[in-house]
Amino acid sequence: MGEDIRENAARTKIEKIKIIDRELRSLKKNTELETYQLRAEFIAKAQGMGAEALGQYTRNRVKELNRKADPDPYAALKRRKITISKPDKDGGVYVSGYLPPATGVLLKSLLSPARRKGVASPVAPEEDKRTWAQRRVDVFHQCLAQSSSLIAKQNGGVGTVIVSTTIEELEKADCSTRFYTNTDIELSPLDLLMLGLREDLFACLMDKQGIPLQLGRSKRTASIYQRLALVAREAVCSHPNCEQSASNCDVHHLIAWFDGGRTDLENLTLLCRHHHTSNNDRRDFRFGVGHYQRDAGVVKFYRPGVPPEENQAPARRKSAGYRIRMAEKSA
Repeated sequence: MGEDIRENAARTKIEKIKIIDRELRSLKKNTELETYQLRAEFIAKAQGMGAEALGQYTRNRVKELNRKADPDPYAALKRRKITISKPDKDGGVYVSGYLPPATGVLLKSLLSPARRKGVASPVAPEEDKRTWAQRRVDVFHQCLAQSSSLIAKQNGGVGTVIVSTTIEELEKADCSTRFYTNTDIELSPLDLLMLGLREDLFACLMDKQGIPLQLGRSKRTASIYQRLALVAREAVCSHPNCEQSASNCDVHHLIAWFDGGRTDLENLTLLCRHHHTSNNDRRDFRFGVGHYQRDAGVVKFYRPGVPPEENQAPARRKSAGYRIRMAEKSA
């Protein structure tokens, strides 16, 4: 019995030391106390504290000393970031990042309704089987859906979700169907239902070569019409083998504006920032730099000594324009 008590005490002591050392790793170098001094303080405090209370105390003490050592009011703001992974095998993405206090408090406040069962769901609270974490995601989705239309309008259409598909694909859609979007995330029919039907939906009519002919009703400006048509026709950057999604692309004039190039669909294509900035607008191959031009309705990359190349990357082949063109060729 006594041996068990000693073993438990030893384990508790080891756990507390690990907590102390973990928090001390966040201590900045120019604080008023050295690491060894603070460690001695924490060990003394640990005698009368449980592990959870000790963790909270050491964390707050380190934060306090760090603030005094580095009074930069923009320290947290400078570290702000959000990263979104590539879709995994189920189509979802991992989100990680760092939020400054003002953004963090907004997010926590927005997600606070998730504490209640039945929120952001048609299911009655007593029948709600979702976890707290799942309810937070559903509340977050609801907030994003409610604000996305407003944000897109304020930013001239940037932020709009665009789906590239064909009538045939819609008619044959089942639970395994995936629709390509202007991001690198594909949506299932269920995902489309979750997004809901919106008043600013668009339709793009194409000919048998996959070239846009007409765009449906919208409240958006002409430039947004053109970007929508480009997403339907191309989906990704036009450089060979590039799969940067439309949301990461610029609209490029094939014949430069300063050379009289018009801002119409025949003279526009999608290029990611990397390939856009490395394009030769003069189209004369100077310094060995290539350019893009249309050949029989298809944008190709031209460079010295190499036949013109079309982007036939897997992501490009998912565009409605490419699929319509290939279907017509095989007919």
